[in-house]
Amino acid sequence: MRKSLIPRLSLSIFKQEQVLFWLNGQSILVIAEKKRKQHDLVVDTGFIEGKVADFDKALATIAKVSKKNLIVLKNPFRINKAIVFIPTNSSPVEKTVMARLFRRAGFSNVELRNYSTSFQAFLIKQDYEKGVFVYIGQEISEIGVFSAEAQQSFVIYYSLNEARTEVVNFFREKHLFEIFHEVALNIYQELGKQGKKFSLVVRGRSSRNKEILTTSFSFKDVEPLFSFLQKKVFKELDSVIQNNSFRLIQPEKWVILGDDFFQLCLKSYQEKPLRLKSEFDLMQGIEWL
Repeated sequence: MRKSLIPRLSLSIFKQEQVLFWLNGQSILVIAEKKRKQHDLVVDTGFIEGKVADFDKALATIAKVSKKNLIVLKNPFRINKAIVFIPTNSSPVEKTVMARLFRRAGFSNVELRNYSTSFQAFLIKQDYEKGVFVYIGQEISEIGVFSAEAQQSFVIYYSLNEARTEVVNFFREKHLFEIFHEVALNIYQELGKQGKKFSLVVRGRSSRNKEILTTSFSFKDVEPLFSFLQKKVFKELDSVIQNNSFRLIQPEKWVILGDDFFQLCLKSYQEKPLRLKSEFDLMQGIEWL
């Protein structure tokens, strides 16, 4: 009887904690002990497009984020497991480096999950037999097409950072108006929400005399930008729809995690796609939790 209690007693002194990380752009999303937290980092994180670009900087970033989430690392009485969501096109070498990074940071167990794995798990949870998942991230975006028999994921060349840069360049070249990147992102999102009824008061600086101005813009003022961005979205969507995998699966339901503008364009393909608010909706509530 005493012998059977020994392993039970020895395991009880270890606290096990599972932490989820989603990497994309300058943001790192973390779920630890059921608490959600998004970290928007302004300095060089050591990550580019969800992959390790500088090992030492990335290690410092994970240590900083872990500390902010009160995650105790390198404790002999704590078993920390990291589930890390990474781009589907990550190479075997990039996956090895990512796993080594989190182990070096102090996680005793590291499990890597492709973005597409979370897409498929979500669609299954929604009882979608055939579906399309559109993910528009800060630096990298993907479209996944799934059925019970087949799956295919595509990296698309359209991101929030790219759209934001196009808005900044358009206002500088067309209106001689300098705007901050945060303002540009807001303009882009309002284009998606308002469409051809767009009207917005924008604060910026004149390129002519550097004077700070507050100016009202209508859809007519931004129509060339709207058309340009719309064509880019349609080009990426058409490249996926014309793929043989898409034709074979013939998905019925669409889910989008991304911005309002992309969703507006998506209505040409699916009238009412299911919209998710953030990556947290994918990370939480699925089997790995």
